[in-house]
Amino acid sequence: MKDSWFKTERFTQPSGHYFSRITHRIDPAMANDYTECRIRMSSPIPGRFTFVWQNEVEPGIAENPGVPFTVVGDDEVHEYAIALVGQDAAGWVPPITAVGVVGPGKEFKVESITLTSTPPDGPERITLGNVTMESVDPIPAVWTVAVKPGAQFEAHVALLDSGAAKSDGAVFRVRARENSGNAITFAEKPIGAKERGKWHALRAPLEPYAGKTIELLFDVDPRRSAHGDYAVWGNPIVFGSGETARTPIILISCDTMRADHLSCYGYERETSPNLDAFAIEAVLFESAITPETWTLTAHTSMLTGLYPARHRVNASTNLAESVQTLPETLADAGYFTGGFTGYRLWMSPTSGIAHGFDTYSTPTLVRDMVETKGLVHAWLDSHTATPFFLFFHNYDLHSKYGLDQCENCDLPYYPPPNTPLHFAKDVLEPETLRERFRPSPTDHLIAACGKEDVLSPEDIAHMIAMYDDSIRGVDAGLAECFARLKAMNRYDDALIIVTADHGEQFGEHNQFVHEHVYEGAARVPLLIKFPNGEYGGKRIREMVQLVDLMPTILDVAGVAAPASDGQSLLPLIKGEGQPAPWAYIRRQTIVAVRNNDWKYLQNIETGVAELYHLANDPTESIDVLDQNPTERTRLAELTEQFFVENRQGWHIAFMRPARNWHGSVIATTGDSFEAVKLLLGGSVSHNDPVKWDKHTATANMGVLAREELLLRTSAPDERVSLRISATKPFIVMLGDANPVKGRKFAAKLDPASPPAKPLLPAAVDKPTFFVWHEAEPATGTKAPELTPEEIKALNALGYSRDIQFESKKPPTEN
Repeated sequence: MKDSWFKTERFTQPSGHYFSRITHRIDPAMANDYTECRIRMSSPIPGRFTFVWQNEVEPGIAENPGVPFTVVGDDEVHEYAIALVGQDAAGWVPPITAVGVVGPGKEFKVESITLTSTPPDGPERITLGNVTMESVDPIPAVWTVAVKPGAQFEAHVALLDSGAAKSDGAVFRVRARENSGNAITFAEKPIGAKERGKWHALRAPLEPYAGKTIELLFDVDPRRSAHGDYAVWGNPIVFGSGETARTPIILISCDTMRADHLSCYGYERETSPNLDAFAIEAVLFESAITPETWTLTAHTSMLTGLYPARHRVNASTNLAESVQTLPETLADAGYFTGGFTGYRLWMSPTSGIAHGFDTYSTPTLVRDMVETKGLVHAWLDSHTATPFFLFFHNYDLHSKYGLDQCENCDLPYYPPPNTPLHFAKDVLEPETLRERFRPSPTDHLIAACGKEDVLSPEDIAHMIAMYDDSIRGVDAGLAECFARLKAMNRYDDALIIVTADHGEQFGEHNQFVHEHVYEGAARVPLLIKFPNGEYGGKRIREMVQLVDLMPTILDVAGVAAPASDGQSLLPLIKGEGQPAPWAYIRRQTIVAVRNNDWKYLQNIETGVAELYHLANDPTESIDVLDQNPTERTRLAELTEQFFVENRQGWHIAFMRPARNWHGSVIATTGDSFEAVKLLLGGSVSHNDPVKWDKHTATANMGVLAREELLLRTSAPDERVSLRISATKPFIVMLGDANPVKGRKFAAKLDPASPPAKPLLPAAVDKPTFFVWHEAEPATGTKAPELTPEEIKALNALGYSRDIQFESKKPPTEN
């Protein structure tokens, strides 16, 4: 299905507007099927343009918020695809009477505007007031449902606060109809003009229709005018009351909680009295390992059962809709799913972590455990009679970015509100500590990793005491959650998991925060309380991983699990299974392969490696790489096999000698980008360091002293336009060419004559960009199979280990 309006005209209006009048109205029954607009146009300058339209909701086309898109500024015709689904396009409500393009500059040319229909990759999601829900748009006019005894209806409704048109409010109604009779309103929610921009619950019992099959009819009454009525429905559902036989599931992630700082893991300070008590009812895993010491990727692995190399989420790439997540799987099995986080950027719903949650709540930036816990308790109270999956993430242990996070956040660690200092009150705070850590304590800790900053033993001792007090505060908050579950009579029969995405370093190997893969950051707590305390008090020494959580949860719930990199831990707990032979860990260019005996670490950029015999040296104190050539070779091969990465494309590496330097990189291509990601850096930026769409990529560089950006186009021979700008001077090295100095730089990068990779220095005197291209590895052809005589001859010469045998083919059926 396709509607097109073709125009060819040069525009020189100062305002840079283009409007194409539609000569016919779109059939409302068909308009909702349009999911994409394709615009073919050219512009002499790059910039953000907007596709706009006119309808009853937004009669003023020039004021319509529309959908923004980025245009390449090379004066050549490109096609841009604009989604007409999702929150940005919520105002795409038929009938449409006009469409248009609004853009910067004085002239641009629109060749054609085409509406098309393509199936969406996944459900539509809308975030209002930091709460994300799957939206049903358009909502069916009629739903047929079989009503069970005690069934209830629930939905969330909202008017978006968008556009220039002023709404006078609207009324959302749901009516029930039996046997084609009269429809009776049973649920109604008026939303006033001042109540726009947030979700409102719409709930009602269906008891009068128990045992019957009925039709539900949905409508929105615009009151006097439909102007500005951007109406959306979130997660409408009918569920039966009393469905409590299913196992409630609670997954609690205590961000940055280091395992060996919990008293139940043998720590000398009593940091976790409530978790200690919980451990008596639970199974405690002594060696639980994260796949990456980073919030975003570790949590994605937790909720998918996949290693980061498989789910492929990073700062610039969101989770594919085709990946089945834990909340999606449980929702399909009849669970209510709710997610509540203490941090937004790396837990953003757009990253894919929100996939499958009926309700997913994040803060604007960060919130303490007390606030998040209140939202969790409210959600639990409204779902007492249903099977539920709760994901509760707290961020109170994480090092602070600055005073915008909390009071007294000029220290790296600070406990949740109303937590009295317990250990830190007896440790002298260094006199200049707060002053030195302003404005961003985390930046100073990262600088200390690179030896740009030095922390004294007194500094570190005070930091550890504050961190341990923070653990006590989180521990107390968890006790309140357990108490709430007990009051609801949902604690005993629940599966409750307490874990973390990564730990934290406090100067071991000159490392702080979690920028490395040493044990302090890579080993996390994992306690699992099974329903009715089964297996309570067990301690499992064997190594397990965060990717094991999803298959374990689904095994307990009796739900079939999709393929994953993990395995259910139930056989291991019962003494019937074996752990995975190896765990693979990563942080930027540092990778590790580990089991409970050996751990091999390698910088995949420099090749520098370390080897530790964990069985005798659990604190990684003695590097035994040179003394163990056999283990070194074996683990180096495993590392190469697992962490090999496609590095084809343009590389823009950045190095700076000091702090307080930031620059921006903008790259455009006439084809499309296949991948844009940070191979190094991007871990501590307050702003998303990389953004990209089909034609344009932008990156904020300079957050860390060393960063590397990869740009890969869909067509390997496609050229890329590169622009770099900053307020302070910098240097650009194109391969081995002479350096270019200035505050602005622009170049056309052509793979046909690419700059070779330069020899990167260990340090630089001035902010410097290094640009080079790595070609796609040559693809070899299949080698001919060896004859039996050749294999026999090679065996005689001692080459049997080098021969790769294919598995035997099954016999041909006659």
